[in-house]
Amino acid sequence: RSPTDRRQPQKSDLRRSAILESLDHHLRESGFDGLNIADVTRRAGVTRSAFYFYFENKAAAVAALLEP
Repeated sequence: RSPTDRRQPQKSDLRRSAILESLDHHLRESGFDGLNIADVTRRAGVTRSAFYFYFENKAAAVAALLEP
């Protein structure tokens, strides 16, 4: 592997990032109580199973979004 290959994001990193971007969008739009995981996953282009692979629940996902 060349050094360039190692810097390219992995598919799993891209999927997690897409979920977090979608989560941010919906959180700003609806707030935590109005946050719907189905809407988040639809916008991110992933399944609900993928969401729960990365995050235990929506609170954990929001916590990940707020991490520095």
